[in-house]
Amino acid sequence: MKSIALAVLLALTISSAQGVQLRGGNDNATAVLFGAVKALASEGENVTILELDMALLGGEDAGIELIDSKDMVYAPITFKNFEHGRTLAFFKVPEFALFKLLRIKPYSGEPFSINWWGTPKNSINDITLRYYGQVDSYIDPYKQAVAYQVSIFNSTSALPVALDNFRLIDQWGWPYTPTDIETFENGRINLIFNDTLSPLSKPAVLVYDYDGPNEIPIDLENDLKQLPDSEVYGTNATSSQSTEVKAPPAVAASNQTSQPKISTLKEDIAASKARLQNATGGSTSSSSPAPSSTTAGIEEARARLEAMKKNIRS
Repeated sequence: MKSIALAVLLALTISSAQGVQLRGGNDNATAVLFGAVKALASEGENVTILELDMALLGGEDAGIELIDSKDMVYAPITFKNFEHGRTLAFFKVPEFALFKLLRIKPYSGEPFSINWWGTPKNSINDITLRYYGQVDSYIDPYKQAVAYQVSIFNSTSALPVALDNFRLIDQWGWPYTPTDIETFENGRINLIFNDTLSPLSKPAVLVYDYDGPNEIPIDLENDLKQLPDSEVYGTNATSSQSTEVKAPPAVAASNQTSQPKISTLKEDIAASKARLQNATGGSTSSSSPAPSSTTAGIEEARARLEAMKKNIRS
């Protein structure tokens, strides 16, 4: 019974990691993508396990392929199946890969593709916060831990960061401060909240410079939207151009039910702390300029954040 309860809690955490459900299909079947979470596969490897929560409706089993921004193709390494077509698909992927679509190949009917989630970004005063997704999570009846990957840039380089630069706001407006930060040479940052969140908190907004002059919020529900075709295929590209195969052919979801061995967040945090002790500080990079500001998106996120602040302070 305890394992079932923990599985339910984990599923709730996964479902909150992406904002918009994504759909696609053909005349016979429909696929729904509920969310995706990365987890560190093992210490010392530049790969992660990506866990995709999805369902195939109105059709039989199907092969699936995940395509990244470099047109590399990945097949699942295993599945965990539930009832009525719901399944967890696990992929082994490069640590910093960005994805653009999932290709579905039903056993009956034509193949179809679903554009992936974008990586939202908001800017203010020449500073841009970009969100790459949830990279790990852990929850039990008494507490939860979570880690997110972001970058924070001005127009020329990554900015140095400290724990107090960031807050994670839950659905009631309660702020949490990271317990650890892991920085990478490419400017990415892992924000780790280790066992500090209530198990009933649902992360809602991630904020840089909370209550400061350069406050930048990312709405974890409403800012996570589907990539447009122009970003997935380009002006002259077609959906069939992703041809480089990185993994063996996809396997039908009903043929495998075992989960891969994934390290827990606690183990990852311990490894992160060991690496941070040997680090020289925040990294910079002039090769990744800050993207342009999205005014509508940041205003919506800011409005939600202000409403949460009023709620917690009233």
